[in-house]
Amino acid sequence: MNSTDGPFADSISATPQATHTARNLSVAVLGPSLDDSDSNLGGQKRKQIHDALSADGHHPFFPDKRVASNPTGPSLLEQERIILDSPDVDLVIILHTDTGTGTLQEIAHFVAYPHLMMKTAVLYPAKFYQPSKNLFSDTISQYLVRMPYSDRLFKACSLVAECRKWAYDMANGRWRTFYSHRF
Repeated sequence: MNSTDGPFADSISATPQATHTARNLSVAVLGPSLDDSDSNLGGQKRKQIHDALSADGHHPFFPDKRVASNPTGPSLLEQERIILDSPDVDLVIILHTDTGTGTLQEIAHFVAYPHLMMKTAVLYPAKFYQPSKNLFSDTISQYLVRMPYSDRLFKACSLVAECRKWAYDMANGRWRTFYSHRF
């Protein structure tokens, strides 16, 4: 795919960049369903984030692909939480879109686990974020690293660039330094 194909203005952002990182990270990328329909822009963006991080030498994965449906075991959400809270996972990125109810559940559930929250970054639609006005906003504001986005930023692949920056900062030990005002 070249930079003029597809629904995004800058799909080239998923190609490797000459960025040197101190170490390669294990990065969980959560968000909308990964179905292949053309109308699933959130799933496509989630794949772009995954591909860009992989191109940078990290080891991104989709946690929902690692859980098993078992009626007698932990819920799917709790299985994801156990995977993400592991010390083997360095960074968690949650892409929330205005159509993602599952992602809302993940955001609301994971905020209760400080170790997990400290390594999580949340991308969310700015149009729904109104601190002290609704439960969603109050929950999002508890995350230390977050980025509101507009439709324009979503289409311009700014979200992919921000995720790459977060991974770079984490890999180079600058996560706490750059985001210390929130810790």
